[in-house]
Amino acid sequence: MRQPELHREFKVRIVVSRSELTAPHVSFQLDSHPVSPQVVVENSLADDGYTLVVTGKKITKIPLRGPGCHHLRSCSQCLLAPPFMQCGWCGHQCLRSAECPGGSWTQETCLPSVYEQAFFCPSSVSVSTAECYTPAQQIPQEYHVRVGIDEAIRNASSHFTYREDPVVLKIHPAKSFLSGGSTITAQGINLNSVCFPQMVITVPKLGMNFSVACSHRSSSEIICCTTPSLKAFNLQTPFATKVFFIFDGVSSLYFDFHYVNNPVFKHFEKPVFISRGNQNVLEIKGNYIDSEAVKGEVLKVGNKSCENLLLQSESILCTVPSDLLKSNSELKIEWRQEVLSTVIGKVLIRQDQNFTGLIAGVVSTSVLILIFLVFFLWRRKKKQIKDLGSDLVRYDGRVHTPHLDRLVSARSVSPTTEMVSSESVDYRSTFLEGLSCVHRFAI
Repeated sequence: MRQPELHREFKVRIVVSRSELTAPHVSFQLDSHPVSPQVVVENSLADDGYTLVVTGKKITKIPLRGPGCHHLRSCSQCLLAPPFMQCGWCGHQCLRSAECPGGSWTQETCLPSVYEQAFFCPSSVSVSTAECYTPAQQIPQEYHVRVGIDEAIRNASSHFTYREDPVVLKIHPAKSFLSGGSTITAQGINLNSVCFPQMVITVPKLGMNFSVACSHRSSSEIICCTTPSLKAFNLQTPFATKVFFIFDGVSSLYFDFHYVNNPVFKHFEKPVFISRGNQNVLEIKGNYIDSEAVKGEVLKVGNKSCENLLLQSESILCTVPSDLLKSNSELKIEWRQEVLSTVIGKVLIRQDQNFTGLIAGVVSTSVLILIFLVFFLWRRKKKQIKDLGSDLVRYDGRVHTPHLDRLVSARSVSPTTEMVSSESVDYRSTFLEGLSCVHRFAI
């Protein structure tokens, strides 16, 4: 057998016989530069033999078994072949694109292959954790857990408990706005035994299913899911759908569910002021507000659901959550959808006025004024009594007081006579006149 001949036409020719005409086994272009006539052949008798070919400043390794693709038995070997070989996976063999009859030729990925069906397979494995799917059981009870890794067997320190299958009894609300974002609450039994609850919405008009992840609430009988938006499909509202749930492989019953038109909320012209002492009721005006769909926690105040919804003719009433009344910041009123939120207004919490200091000041001032007034009246009364004491007349029987008889007679006159008498007697003047002529006599 002769060495491969390398030509400038970029062909590799394998001569298999000296007596017969030679024919190229394969033809491919290595490079745009000419091929050097000097080559290196390594391991020519082995299966992994190869030759090194120089084109310009580039060296290419070519297998001696032939740069064809038939000898590459697995998909991974086929796709790892050098690019110039132009190999691809076709069904169950490695071929060139022109040699693949089925049209399933690919150079991108290899499809997974199942060689053996195990009882259950790990869902994920890491250095420290292995997650496995549990097989089905007929009755709820505890089981020992044993893990086999190659030849090593390990027993878990705790038991695994099978519970009754989760069951959804009802959902509410049973409607969602077209833009989604509604919180659907599913109530049932044993819902907390599910690791990854999902809600699936089947839309007959589209022939499609929409799956969303759900979350657990504090109760073991409640899970909550957010509806997807179907606005992009331009469906005429309202339209009916079906809803069911998947709980780690267990499917629930179907529930009727409807999508309705989006509401049109009117924006607040100015912030709304509320105080702690009031009922904290907000009135949100708008059109096309469905009384059922709006209960899906789509109206938010300060990132919390507006409570006690009451639909009126062209508005909806709701109360601000009580735990937000302590806030000193501005709260947004939002309409929550699946992919965005629309701010329709703002709320300002007006704190209660503290009148304790003011009342204490008023009371203290009033008490001081009252004390001062009492003290003033007392001083005035005392002064009057003192002045009156200095003007008292002391009668001394040893002193002769002129006109005293007139004073007595004047006081003995009846009021009527005094009123009609032409002579008016003033005892003070009489007394003063007699006082200037007082004489003391020694008896």
